[in-house]
Amino acid sequence: MFESCYTPVDIAHLLRHRYGLPVELTADRATVVCGPRIGALDLPSTLGRRVLALLADTCPAVISDERDTRWTFLVEPLTLSSPARFTDLGVVPRRAGRRVLLPMSDKGFGCRWASRPSPGPLHLPAVSDVLDAIERLRTGPSCHPCQDDRPTTESKSSMASSSAVHVLASAS
Repeated sequence: MFESCYTPVDIAHLLRHRYGLPVELTADRATVVCGPRIGALDLPSTLGRRVLALLADTCPAVISDERDTRWTFLVEPLTLSSPARFTDLGVVPRRAGRRVLLPMSDKGFGCRWASRPSPGPLHLPAVSDVLDAIERLRTGPSCHPCQDDRPTTESKSSMASSSAVHVLASAS
């Protein structure tokens, strides 16, 4: 995506014109400022993956931090206080005036798109859509909405014993 960009100004121009993002450059970093045009919700990445799966048909803009521990959902401007009911899950709304760093490279160190916005005029999901998805995960039949998809200790030990049997069988 950024192969034709050589400077931060090129990157800001690309993000503005391809996705309609209100990009500002701050210390040579592409950012958007939360306020009357755009809002943001920070979620733990495990919860973010599950929410994104529920909202995949809306093509939300989601940014993963450099360590893939937090995902930031770009949403319509925040006007409600309801994200407070999700603080126990690690959901944190960005206040007006706070900046969101945008991806500036396809490789190397830095934040990445977990889900790129659709090209064209900017269409952000409503805050209520993201919060409804979180609520569906919270009240749904699955376990805790932040539960990771990694194997549990029990399944790891059964995988280890089956691989040990396979190694012993192939050695004889």
